[in-house]
Amino acid sequence: MRALFARRASAAPSRRPRGLAALALGLGLLAPAARAPRAEDAWPTAMERVEPAAASRAGLVVAAPHAGYDLHTEEIARAAAEHLGCTVAVARNFRKKAARRYVNVNRPSEAEVDAGGEVGRERETERAREVFERWCATVAPDGEAVPLYVEVHGFARSVRRGGESVPLEVVELATVDVDRATARRLVEAWSAEEGLPPLRVDVLDGDYEFRGARERFHHHATQARTRGILREPHVERALHFELPAPLRRDPAGRRAAARGIAAVVEALAPAPARRD
Repeated sequence: MRALFARRASAAPSRRPRGLAALALGLGLLAPAARAPRAEDAWPTAMERVEPAAASRAGLVVAAPHAGYDLHTEEIARAAAEHLGCTVAVARNFRKKAARRYVNVNRPSEAEVDAGGEVGRERETERAREVFERWCATVAPDGEAVPLYVEVHGFARSVRRGGESVPLEVVELATVDVDRATARRLVEAWSAEEGLPPLRVDVLDGDYEFRGARERFHHHATQARTRGILREPHVERALHFELPAPLRRDPAGRRAAARGIAAVVEALAPAPARRD
């Protein structure tokens, strides 16, 4: 009896609901409090690699490492890969401000997100290193350097023109192992496709004209180049596309972007001739 009493005494005292609360419980209007769902549970992370049915472009991977954050980049990457007949790799929801999660995937770093959605400085963490290693294994399961790796990203940036804020509608392309002469060919291939904003390339455009004023080239992919996937031993050559939000929001723009990316890849590395 003493032991039983001790167990009961150690438990938290129960409080019976009174008044209106008791009546509501009796009528089934109130339920016991359940665990509030965690924000991250609503956006599970995933990585996926899809090989084409007929692999005509071995050694080429088109990737969307920030799918679910850079909106519509997965759709564009898949469509470009379909045009090219190559592998597509996707990482989904590793960046999600609502889940207070901002893992970079294509490099071994992440950043904290505060309650207001502001993203802090990136830093290397054990979790981010594990995600990066998984991504490298998804992109190249054999562990060999990918001959040509293409990343599709998105940005939303506005600039001041005529006293008002307007979206910056250009595509910026950071490159690995692409010289200036080759970059000019890539611009020509992109420009031949209809419905696309101008393409600016890092090795050609330190800055560029947009609506009557100069803008600095912004998306150099510096972190991915120095400590991420855009370097040896992971890739031999790489293209890092940054697509503006207005292009990605428009279904016709997304289709045009996929065609443009495919045209640029063809200009850089033409498909091998088919053998009869």
